[in-house]
Amino acid sequence: MRPTTLERMAGDLERPDPALMRISDDDRNRVAEVLREAAGEGRLDLEELDQRLEATYAAKTYGDLVPITVDLPALP
Repeated sequence: MRPTTLERMAGDLERPDPALMRISDDDRNRVAEVLREAAGEGRLDLEELDQRLEATYAAKTYGDLVPITVDLPALP
């Protein structure tokens, strides 16, 4: 038997999409550090760094952070 709409909705509440979860100031600061390291390595110019830092500090969810760092290697 197929689950009802209400059952599907309840299941969605139990497993929220991580991309929709709110981020903390610590999360933003970690991404900012990745960006600064990338700029220091020559991967970003200062204009790109400024744009990405602005987007980082304006981000509300993990999904907002993905496009900011998708083309950069993560810190070890």
